[in-house]
Amino acid sequence: MCNDVSLTSILDCVTIDESEVIASINKLKSNLSAGPDGFPPVMYKRLKQSLCVPLTLLYNQFLFVGYVPSEWLTAHIVPVHKKV
Repeated sequence: MCNDVSLTSILDCVTIDESEVIASINKLKSNLSAGPDGFPPVMYKRLKQSLCVPLTLLYNQFLFVGYVPSEWLTAHIVPVHKKV
């Protein structure tokens, strides 16, 4: 633990708005396979207008309480062999 580090600034008000959620969804590659949730990126892209409000509320609540589900902290990595 680092007790000698001084605190120079505090992030006390971080919020995410709906336009940021839509921009992030737009950056998803549509041709990728489904993630750990079982949903392909193309589904998020097609439903982005319906999903942006609940996702924005969810992300802001997680930021407010300072909690992220443990499932979101894990990754499923699958090596893919490429022919040379």
